[in-house]
Amino acid sequence: MILRLAYQNTLRSLPKRWPIVVVLAFSIAVLFIGNTILENTDTGMKRTYVQSLAGDFSVSATSVDSFTLFGSDLPLIGEYKVLPALPGAQQWLDKASHLPGSAGALGQVTAAAGIALGNYKAASGVFGVDFEPYFAFFPALRVVKGSIPRPGDHALLVNEAQFEAMTQALGQEPALGSPVTLTVFNDTSFTIREVKLAGVYRYPVRDELLNRVVLADADTARALNGYVYGIEKAADAPASKGTSASDLEALFGEATDLGSATEKGVDPAQIERDLADHTLRDQLNTSVGGSWNFVLVKSAPGQEVALHQGLVQSAANSDVLVREWRDTVGGNSLLVWLVSWMFNAGLGFVTAAAAFIVINSLALSVAERTKEIGTMRALGAQRLRVAGQISLEVVLLVAGAGFVGVALGWLLLVWLGPVGIPLENPYLKALFGTSRLHPSATLATALGHALFSIALGLVAVVYPVRMALKILPVQAMARE
Repeated sequence: MILRLAYQNTLRSLPKRWPIVVVLAFSIAVLFIGNTILENTDTGMKRTYVQSLAGDFSVSATSVDSFTLFGSDLPLIGEYKVLPALPGAQQWLDKASHLPGSAGALGQVTAAAGIALGNYKAASGVFGVDFEPYFAFFPALRVVKGSIPRPGDHALLVNEAQFEAMTQALGQEPALGSPVTLTVFNDTSFTIREVKLAGVYRYPVRDELLNRVVLADADTARALNGYVYGIEKAADAPASKGTSASDLEALFGEATDLGSATEKGVDPAQIERDLADHTLRDQLNTSVGGSWNFVLVKSAPGQEVALHQGLVQSAANSDVLVREWRDTVGGNSLLVWLVSWMFNAGLGFVTAAAAFIVINSLALSVAERTKEIGTMRALGAQRLRVAGQISLEVVLLVAGAGFVGVALGWLLLVWLGPVGIPLENPYLKALFGTSRLHPSATLATALGHALFSIALGLVAVVYPVRMALKILPVQAMARE
C-alpha cells in the first residue's frame, strides 16, 4: 500500500520535478562514463606495464631520495644520482621466484647515460638486463630489427622511437653492429663504455619516458653505475709482468735520456708492452656480478594478494622496499590514478550540489503537502508510516534519476566502443597510451553507480522526513 502510494505520488510530482531529474540523471551519466574511461585506461595501462616493463611488484633498497624504475625523481640533479643497489639481490631473486603465487622474478639495473652514435647524441635511461630472460618475462616487448643479444655480449637494444631519431640525425639507418658509446659522470670521474647496436625493440605503447629507454647488458649498466671491483691498497695490486717497479722508478727518477736508460738495463719495448697490458685495468673495471637495483616479480593469475603478502612478510625488519607496479613505474600511471580521484571529486561536488537542490525541492514539496500529511496523521497514520512513504518517494525520485543516467551512459558507451574517441593532444596520447580510446562499460561499474544513486537518495531523505514528521493533525484542520 505504502509503496503504491509512493509510486503514484512520484509520478504525479514528475511534471514539477523534471529539472531535478534531468540534473541528477546527467550528473550520474557523466560520472559513469568518466569512471568507465578512466578504469579502462588504468586496466590497459596496468596490463601494458606489467607485461612489458615492471611486473606486478618490485623489490628495491630503501633510500632517502624518491626513485622509480626509471631512476631518481630528484629535479635537476636526478640524472646524476646513482640508485642504491639492492642488498642481497641474488637471495631476493631466489626467494621471490619461490614465494606462493609467484610466476617468476628477474633483476634489473637502472642507469642514466649519454648515448652517442656518429652525429646522434642524447641522454637516455639504461635498463641493464639479462636479455633472454627479460624478453621471456615481458612477452609484450617486440624486437623489430636485429635479434636478442646472446649471454655475455656487451650489446644495446634501442627503442624504436630512438632509432628513428638516430636515422634522422645520421641521414640513414644505423647499421646493426655499429659501436655505440655510453658515457656517464659519477662523482669525480667519467665512465665510458662502447657496446654494439644489436637491434631495435618496441613497447606496446609510445610514451615520452619509454621512448628514451635503451636496454643494455647488465654488466654494462653496472659499470655505468660504478658497480665495479676496485683495489683498496697498493699491496693488493698484482705484480706486473716483466719490468719491476724499481726499474720503472729508476727510469723516471733521474733526468736521463732513453739511451742512458737502455744502458742501465731498462727495455723500452718491454715498457711499451707493460703499458699496453690491460689486465689490471680490466680487473679493476670488472662489474660486480649479482648487483641489481630492482628485483621485478610477476604474480600468477589471481594470486596478487597472496604474493604481495609474502613479499611484505619477507621484507619485514629489513632495509628493503616492496612496491606495486604503479609506484614502481610512477609517471603516467600515478597521473591516471590522480586524474581519477580529481575527476570523482569534481563531479562529486556537482552531484552534491544537485542533491542539495533535490533536498530543497523535496522539502518544498513536503511543505506543499502539509494538509495531506496532517490528514494522514489525523486519520491515525503513525509517524513511521508517514516517514516510510516520504522516504520511498524521495528514494524513487533520486534513484530513478540515477538509473536513467546509468542507462543513458551505458548506451553512449556501447556506441562509443567501436567508434572510439580520437585524441589529438600529444599529452593526452601519452597519458592514455593511445591515439583513440575505445571505452567499454562493465556490469560492476554500472551496478556501483546505481548503488551510488540509491545511497544519494537515502541521504536526500533525511531533511524532508524530518519536516514531514513535524506536521501535526491540527495543521491540516487549520488549513480547512
